[in-house]
Amino acid sequence: MSFTVNGRQFKRSTNTIYRKLAEKIYAKTLTLIVEGKFFDIDEASRHTFDELMERYTEYCHIHKAKSTCKNIPAYRRRLLETFGGKLLSQLTPELIAAYRDKRLKEGAAPQTVKLEISFLSHAINIAIQEWGWMKHNPCAMVKKPKTDNKIL
Repeated sequence: MSFTVNGRQFKRSTNTIYRKLAEKIYAKTLTLIVEGKFFDIDEASRHTFDELMERYTEYCHIHKAKSTCKNIPAYRRRLLETFGGKLLSQLTPELIAAYRDKRLKEGAAPQTVKLEISFLSHAINIAIQEWGWMKHNPCAMVKKPKTDNKIL
């Protein structure tokens, strides 16, 4: 299929040999373009989680205090163990909730898990607002663990 948006031509395969199915896929693609959703999906499937972490780490060193940046390597390492190699379009609330539950079962403190998810959420928010890589933040739908603020 071939289509032009804002003077720019795009060619994509429908990945089918059947004409009727290809026409339906083409019609669906045109609908997504009109609704403004096609390129958001396309952009999220072009960037990996590893790219997000790399670029967000650079962002933090420029825009955040040095004391805030000291925890970045630990958060990044933990998140890459689970999400490394995945496309941003593959990040779902279910996947993030599974990460939360896995970390809590491993014995990580609830506050640590909460901070890791907050770090991930902020990285995705920056990817949405400044880089246009995603349309919504899947972390927003994940409940963070409750923390006990008692001093022992």
